[in-house]
Amino acid sequence: METWPHGQVSTNIGKINKTLRLRYKFVTLSKVIINSSMILLEDILGVFKKGGVVAYATETCYGFACDIFSKKALAKLFQLKRMAATKPISILVGSLEEAKKYGHFSKVALQLAKKYWPGPLTIVVKRKKTLPSFLNPHCKTIGIRVPGDKFSRELVKKFGRPI
Repeated sequence: METWPHGQVSTNIGKINKTLRLRYKFVTLSKVIINSSMILLEDILGVFKKGGVVAYATETCYGFACDIFSKKALAKLFQLKRMAATKPISILVGSLEEAKKYGHFSKVALQLAKKYWPGPLTIVVKRKKTLPSFLNPHCKTIGIRVPGDKFSRELVKKFGRPI
């Protein structure tokens, strides 16, 4: 089964790896999850628990996801993206209530979250100490989003913490 773009599942890891290599030059993933088959949820959770990174589709783009509380996983993420570890990344959470555990929301930020979440809006707020110090260590803020697609929210909920 293989259909690009967003919205379909692709199980052709060879083609996905070739596509990713064109963009990222050296990357080969053992698990690449594209979009929302609930059957694949346990596979993704297993990758997260082992400190791995997955590629999958959200409502806004194809992206990489990992356990933000794992130094090993974050190191892999930055390597895959060929990105400096000083460049900040945003996190996905399952709800506004969960987001409040990781960021200080102003009145305006709360209004925006209530109006546009779940959805494709990332809100940048002052970070809380509940986030690991090695995540965006040079930033006093964090970008947080509650994704609009049900699969991503379910993934965060089942994992039990942000990705």
